[in-house]
Amino acid sequence: MRVYLLYLAAFAILLQPVTALAQDTLTPPSLIEYVRADYPQEAFDSGIEGVVTAQIDVDENGLVTRVEITEAAGHGFDELAREAMYGFVFSPATKDSEPIPARVLYRYTFFIEETEHEIEVDQAPPVLDEVEEEVGEGIDDPVYETVIRARKPLREVTRREVTIREITRIPGTGGDALRAVQNLPGMARAPMISGALIVRGSAPQDTEVFFDSIPMPMLYHFGGLTSVINSDLLEQIDFYPGNYSVRYGGATGGIVDVYPRAPKTDRFHGYVDADIWDVGALVETPIGENWSVAVAARRSYIDGILNAVLPKDGGFELTTAPRYWDYQVAADYHPDRNDNLRLFLYGSDDKLVFVMGDDVADNPNLGGAVDVRLMFHNLQGRWNHVFSRTLSNTVNVGFGYQMNQGSLGESIMFEERDLPLHLRDELVIDPGRVFILRTGIDGVMGWAKWKFRAPSDYPMEGTQWDPMGANTEWVEDEGEVFYYRPGWYGELELTAIPRWRLIYGLRVDYFARVNDVGIDPRFVARYQIFDKTTLKAGFGLFHQAPDGAQANEEYGNPDLLYINAIHYGLGVEQQISTNIEVGLEGFYKDISNMVVDSDRMVERDGMEVPEIYSNEGEGEVYGMEVLVKHYPTDRFFGWISYTLMKSSRVDHPGDDARLFDHDQTHILTVVASVVLGRGWEAGLRFRLASGDPSTPVAGSVYDADSDIYWPVHGEVNSTRRPLFHQLDLRVDKNLLVEDILKVAVYIDVQNVYNHKNVEGFRYSYDYSKKAYFHGLPVIPSLGLKIEY
Repeated sequence: MRVYLLYLAAFAILLQPVTALAQDTLTPPSLIEYVRADYPQEAFDSGIEGVVTAQIDVDENGLVTRVEITEAAGHGFDELAREAMYGFVFSPATKDSEPIPARVLYRYTFFIEETEHEIEVDQAPPVLDEVEEEVGEGIDDPVYETVIRARKPLREVTRREVTIREITRIPGTGGDALRAVQNLPGMARAPMISGALIVRGSAPQDTEVFFDSIPMPMLYHFGGLTSVINSDLLEQIDFYPGNYSVRYGGATGGIVDVYPRAPKTDRFHGYVDADIWDVGALVETPIGENWSVAVAARRSYIDGILNAVLPKDGGFELTTAPRYWDYQVAADYHPDRNDNLRLFLYGSDDKLVFVMGDDVADNPNLGGAVDVRLMFHNLQGRWNHVFSRTLSNTVNVGFGYQMNQGSLGESIMFEERDLPLHLRDELVIDPGRVFILRTGIDGVMGWAKWKFRAPSDYPMEGTQWDPMGANTEWVEDEGEVFYYRPGWYGELELTAIPRWRLIYGLRVDYFARVNDVGIDPRFVARYQIFDKTTLKAGFGLFHQAPDGAQANEEYGNPDLLYINAIHYGLGVEQQISTNIEVGLEGFYKDISNMVVDSDRMVERDGMEVPEIYSNEGEGEVYGMEVLVKHYPTDRFFGWISYTLMKSSRVDHPGDDARLFDHDQTHILTVVASVVLGRGWEAGLRFRLASGDPSTPVAGSVYDADSDIYWPVHGEVNSTRRPLFHQLDLRVDKNLLVEDILKVAVYIDVQNVYNHKNVEGFRYSYDYSKKAYFHGLPVIPSLGLKIEY
């Protein structure tokens, strides 16, 4: 009932006009046309930053009549800032609804950072006593401030950055940060509510996700509903679909690195946020002069809704519907300008239990209950120290506890516990316009314990998991292990040659699982043909250890080798305007030593034993990506991305090539969000993707021992599911209440035109008939956020 009343209140706020909340008769000017100041080239080349403060006189028509620099920065900043400010247009200040002249204080901050985001504009409204009826002496506090962020040229062939503005406004994601990543070029569409990250045809386990340069234990709550990190505690997300820096190792797919922000230092902040899935809260505040802290928590209540609405005679009974909770504690310490300590504690707990009836399982081995629990707690710390203008060092340490357990009836069970310790230390030497040297160590060590019982023929990529019959062979095992994977990397970035940026990198990893060393040379070149046109190319070697179960001595192959992948990339970037950029990139990935099933007998320790797995698999992925992006401004952001791709593999020598399980030939994504004014913002997301490959069922064979039918499969991945397409819409309403509370209400509607996308097939008991299994229908999600 409380949630119902909460939504009624939200609708009431949505319908309330903004003017009803504004009772003051004196209204300050508001910037309506903004002109961006250019970054002085000489200052940029020399790495010089600056702040320009000026008083701006605005007449009763909203035009700028005078700009007086009150705090100069020199180095060409003052002239360019003044020129830009003379082009501003304001809605004039008013008194009793009559326009009047006014004076405002404006501050331009010119800042160089390594980001794809160029402009961040904060146009907070001034307090009323800062508006002057007659133009006279200046005011003391800034009314407007603009930060000009000049982009340093990228060091990678491809890096996709999602800023916090985009994170919280992409339709179809519910404002969730990590779900937003799935809309970027190079990322294939994941199966329904799976939350898998499928990068350029690679399997989900081939892509690594980092939180502030430390691997994350889990990305999403059950089914990809929402990520395990509160999006309001994040600063940005970087996505590398390929050819990434030697800072990252142990993966052959892509890399996602999530960066937290520092808690706010101006005053106490807090909010409560609720939608149809969960309710959460966040508080943050400064402590003294050098500390700031933030605490957030969230708990789902979808379990209560499902238990109330699901039929009791549907073949299964929910004992514990999907429920999850998570928490985050962040602390930031700035003792001086050369040091910064960031601490982050976060954790998550998911649980699901339901009881299946015979009419659902139709298999004696699958009867009983499904019980799954996933849980972790992680503590991370990062210390950054600047020794001098040319030398800095960053240390990242992470320690955690992870526990995954589950069972399917009395037949299948697993339990694993893990205590990992991660370390990364990076030293950067940057003497100026000559070179940049980065070198560091990173790695993980820890203790793991496991226990499980499962079928011996658990499927590999591309194979089918047939129903378990009475004659199914089972594997049982338990044990514990101390593991480690140390690594070193070095990277030399040459910047002395005009218009060229050359990056030579080398990474060395020791993979204890295969008792071998991986040596990964990588190279990237970027050449600026014209002022706004850049050619880019790169190649590199990447290694990944096989799965622990595959390399197990008892039920796997301890003689497996690591998996190899060579990434190639070639592309061009064209800046159309200050905020619009177009990119085109071709890519090719050559994969070898892939782990596949083997039915051979081999000699091991003087005995002839089944090989079970081998490194005979080979694969290739190639294609092109096009991205047209409008970087975020105060009014609009959006992009159009298209990927044309083919990913195929050969499992054994002499076999025909077949498609990877997640091959998608065409992937089109359109994202747009526009500020409409008066607190309203609207956005859309349209996705179109080829259906995943599918293996047809050609017939069936009856198994008298288990009294079930076994399917007879056709050629692996020889057919494809129908085309996927979906439109999602989002509308936000923001308003201030008594200048104290900020209230935000949004409605996020997925699959607006209710397209029945095919996610798989359902078969009759003897596989003589099949029907489509459709994805989710129209799903409206209403959310309310009250912030202080």
